[in-house]
Amino acid sequence: MIWRRFLVRGDTTIAQLHFILQIAFGWSDTYLHRFVIHGNSYGIHHIGGECFSDDPHSVTLLSLGLRVRERFRYEYNYYDNWQVQLRVEKITELEPEKTYPICIEG
Repeated sequence: MIWRRFLVRGDTTIAQLHFILQIAFGWSDTYLHRFVIHGNSYGIHHIGGECFSDDPHSVTLLSLGLRVRERFRYEYNYYDNWQVQLRVEKITELEPEKTYPICIEG
């Protein structure tokens, strides 16, 4: 199992979270992807890929109403079926001296 623990802001968009995951796992944004949250699919549309009803640049993590210990899925590279399970571990106040996102373990 490969894992990362990082802190993100509540106003992080789905599009930003996609790019954060690409960097955190050392991927190159080569493949189609989607998030599955509360039974809905979110992602950045690419030609030949899945269409999404919501704008990934305006849907924020905070707007999704995620709760502590709640899990959701990030699917990347549909051919190899890479799946990342994301879990909300804690919701805290922002610390002004920190720059977000930040990888704290992994």
